[in-house]
Amino acid sequence: LGKFYTSPYTSLIFGPDSNGQFIYFWLNKKGNIGYIGYSFLTDTIKEKLTEPYIYPQEQLGADLAQHLCYHSDVFLFQTWLKDSIENFIKTGEILPFVQSKPSQVYTFTEDFKLTGQHFSLCDQNEEVIYEVDGTVPLINLYIYDKEHTEIFRLTKEIGHALATYHFYYKGELYGTLEKQFALIRDKFKMQVKEGTLELTEYAGSIGNNYTVALNGRMIGAIMDDLNLTIHNLIFDNAVVIAYDDKYLPLLTAMAVMVAREIARDEENIVLIHDGVRPLINEELIKRNIQDVKDYGSSITSGIVKETIVEIYDNNDIKLVPDRAHSRVAKAPQCFWLKDILSAHKKAMNEQSFNFIDSCSMMKYYGYKLHMTDGPYENIKITTPDDFYMMRAVL
Repeated sequence: LGKFYTSPYTSLIFGPDSNGQFIYFWLNKKGNIGYIGYSFLTDTIKEKLTEPYIYPQEQLGADLAQHLCYHSDVFLFQTWLKDSIENFIKTGEILPFVQSKPSQVYTFTEDFKLTGQHFSLCDQNEEVIYEVDGTVPLINLYIYDKEHTEIFRLTKEIGHALATYHFYYKGELYGTLEKQFALIRDKFKMQVKEGTLELTEYAGSIGNNYTVALNGRMIGAIMDDLNLTIHNLIFDNAVVIAYDDKYLPLLTAMAVMVAREIARDEENIVLIHDGVRPLINEELIKRNIQDVKDYGSSITSGIVKETIVEIYDNNDIKLVPDRAHSRVAKAPQCFWLKDILSAHKKAMNEQSFNFIDSCSMMKYYGYKLHMTDGPYENIKITTPDDFYMMRAVL
């Protein structure tokens, strides 16, 4: 049992493990599930109320495959924990825990760089299992076995606001997968012959990690950015973990689709603006975009004309910062789309909703922020005197 800085509730914490990762949940006042999360931010633990019942294991696997399976099992355990608690609330019974044993770990060869070129899917012994050919942009994708027989095919519809993919297995339509808009994670869902297939991103994990479930049963996982959790090892591409090998062609197609969605997010810049700041101009917007490309972010700022003081609660002055090094943070506040989405996912995972703006949230999660001085007339129009100032400017 413990408490977090980001939650007023006492939480049940599983971990942290030797890598500083843990799973946690808390109940609301009615006794229902309040939240279940997965985090590597051990500094968010405010207080430990009890000692661990089972201490963390020191070895996470004898080789790379076992190490990857361990991280995938974290996702499985989180899902089981949620289902078990919900079942306990309804029936008073705990669901039996079934330990997973992933059948195989697969990686893409280095020629796959999100460009649609030919690449291969290999097992942990580096033997080629499937050959994959895709177009640029991703309109068609073909998966062949060792005899170059088409096993699986993926096509993407053009002109849809949300991504829509058609899957074909041995020439027959297997299902249509449509991306569903979700605030905290990416999710795809389709009906297949066996039932309902879902691809869901884990919002509370490092990188872009997805689970693939059939009728609620996890059949695989697609792991990304593994260099952040496995020391001295860098993957440029996704790693596929198959819990059922017969779905490996489907998992392969989904891994490529996920990689393309990630690549699209990485190329986009988002400008977040206040509706009460109408007096911006084209030059500022262009400089915002260029500064994101040059520095990774662009927080529109205003030069300070008055002396700013930081005070204590009793109004005594604590600090008088140098005006030359002080700015007023305004808007637009601009970032790479993947960065701001990642920060929002972390905030949702930690139930942190008290950030005053995007700038403060990004700073909290360790992003480097660059200031872009804007025009003085970029003011908020919120009080009567602001309207008079706006009229004078116009």
